[in-house]
Amino acid sequence: MKPNIKFAILFPGILLAGALLYIVVHELGHTIIAIVCGAEITEFSILNAHMSYNGGIFSKAMYSLFHAAGMLLPIILLVPVIISYKQGKKSIFYHCCYMAACLWGVSPLLAWLIVPVVSMVVSPPQGDDVGKFIMSSEWHPMLVFAGALGILTVMLALVIKKGIIQEFIAILKGFS
Repeated sequence: MKPNIKFAILFPGILLAGALLYIVVHELGHTIIAIVCGAEITEFSILNAHMSYNGGIFSKAMYSLFHAAGMLLPIILLVPVIISYKQGKKSIFYHCCYMAACLWGVSPLLAWLIVPVVSMVVSPPQGDDVGKFIMSSEWHPMLVFAGALGILTVMLALVIKKGIIQEFIAILKGFS
């Protein structure tokens, strides 16, 4: 099979699998904090990207962490994955998996940049993790923005330093 056809089949499939994995890890982040706070998990849905719980004792800090955990756990798990990346591998599959992991791990930070800015003009969205975090933590939206920007900057610097983006671009150029 030609490499460009192989890529055209592989990458969308890997992105889809990565989306499902991201949903599991995101909801697992919320679930872990709920369990730590003594809650009983009543629902964990990948298809609806949702988890529910009953009970639990949440301090203000833990309730805020509960809302941030869906974004934080994927990033925490992504760091060792990025660090383990090896340049020069010949496998298109290998590079596609790493690029998809980076995209799914880092792109949700965009909501943590956009929602705080929007929150400066209107009330934060009530059903959104970022909006709930801003409301529960009572942090100024620009502090949330700055934190997300800091995390995003560190993650992108790590991805660039490891050469993940550069190698992926080289693969794409190889198809020309």
